[in-house]
Amino acid sequence: MDHEQLSSSDDREPLISIDIGDVHDHTAALPLSCLKWLLWTIMWLLLITWLAFIFCFPLCIVNVTIADFTTLTTPTFLGIEGPMFLIYSGPVLIIAFLSVPYLLISQKQQHQEIKKMSRRKCPSYHLSTFPLVVDGPLGVVSAAECVGILIFVSYFLWSVGLYAVAGEAVLVGLKSDILPFMFNIGGVSLGYIGIFCLAFLFLPIARGSILLRLMDIPFGHAARYHIWLAHLTVYLFLLHGICFVVEWSIEGVLLEEILTWTDLRYNALSFIFLRVGEVSRLQWHSFSVSSGSLDGDQTHLSVIIKALRGWTTKINEISSRICSAHQCLEEHQLPGITAFVKGPYGHEVPHHLM
Repeated sequence: MDHEQLSSSDDREPLISIDIGDVHDHTAALPLSCLKWLLWTIMWLLLITWLAFIFCFPLCIVNVTIADFTTLTTPTFLGIEGPMFLIYSGPVLIIAFLSVPYLLISQKQQHQEIKKMSRRKCPSYHLSTFPLVVDGPLGVVSAAECVGILIFVSYFLWSVGLYAVAGEAVLVGLKSDILPFMFNIGGVSLGYIGIFCLAFLFLPIARGSILLRLMDIPFGHAARYHIWLAHLTVYLFLLHGICFVVEWSIEGVLLEEILTWTDLRYNALSFIFLRVGEVSRLQWHSFSVSSGSLDGDQTHLSVIIKALRGWTTKINEISSRICSAHQCLEEHQLPGITAFVKGPYGHEVPHHLM
């Protein structure tokens, strides 16, 4: 008898009891849900606007608008860096700030979402977890990753097409030097595309980034995106450099363009890496720079070298031999030193302003 009563009571009792507190939690969570939806809408609008601006950057009207906007702020203390930072980095920073309260609200509502997911009878599919390509050159690629790849490929083709159309309109009026101008347009367009890819290159590699938490991307996946984008960026800048090398070779100014730096700026107490071919073909040594670009002469760079051991002693001997040759040889007969320089490196701000 007791067994029958127990079984009948078990049949009448639901498997999952309805908690009365869920109703109160749902009522209390309504303002948070509205705030979360508002933040989500603002972030998506900013992201879409930012991406639309990047896609429309090759258009002439966008470049004219940016030029007009920068001319208004250039005379101020912001200079040209202020509007550039506001245009390109402002939306990303605003999204990062808004993602903090969005993630805090999401953590509070995570318990209720887990309850809702546990009551679902049918499994759900997500683009980020649905494998679309399993055995390919990029490994396992999900549907969301394929969408991102298609967006970058479409942006590349779109930008190249717009720059090609703009260049063709200019080529119609040219009667000579068409081939160098074609390579110039190709190099400039690939450089602009590479700059935007370079901006995206640093977003997935930042450890503990709030943006990665917002998009729910693990750092391991983000590092893989960084590698994919890095390969694309390297190829773009490689083609960018090849276009300009070909252009300068056709015009006959390759050495002048590569070796001559018309706008070399460096500060005193910077350092360079120096290799002298007459001493060694492999050894690089670092030295401090005793001059600065503010001295007025940008064609010379002064380095103080103290003869201590074999390498610096040989430099001293070669310099003494050249100085003694000045007395008995003409200028075109004087021996020289073949020096290779890396740098100058150092702080970008002048030391008297620090």
